[in-house]
Amino acid sequence: MVSSWRRTAGQTVPTQQVLVFSLATVQLGIPLEQVQKVVARPTIVRSGEQALGLSHFGDQEILALDLHRIVHGRPAATPLQHLIVLRSPSGEFYGLAVSELPNLMAVPVDRWHPIPEAYRRQDPLGVARQVAQVTQGETEETLFRLDLADLLPLFDPCLRG
Repeated sequence: MVSSWRRTAGQTVPTQQVLVFSLATVQLGIPLEQVQKVVARPTIVRSGEQALGLSHFGDQEILALDLHRIVHGRPAATPLQHLIVLRSPSGEFYGLAVSELPNLMAVPVDRWHPIPEAYRRQDPLGVARQVAQVTQGETEETLFRLDLADLLPLFDPCLRG
């Protein structure tokens, strides 16, 4: 979904607003239209060393996922300080626990490119379908676009397609 426009060298380029966060050395982004809220210092309850936990949001408990634990098999070196609360099209809430406050970025829609299926099958996370080269300050970085529909099986294995 195009959420804004950016003027570049006399041209108007459609952009997508993306909430960007780091997972170790990887930059991940979630389309802003899927984000309900970012909660500071959430309490996440989990049994044992699981990546999935529960966190209180509003008047309910929601599933909270530690992507770092899924990808690397261990907790992040820095504490999980924020919960990105996502809202599914059916109205359910899910949380992604992250170590740092996410940033908002406008990514030109023509920068997004599909990730080859062979790479996705080999990737520990494997849920990103698109990637973009974006400029952060003076450096060019790779940004992987996540989508809640692709993340849902991580919250509930019964939702795998």
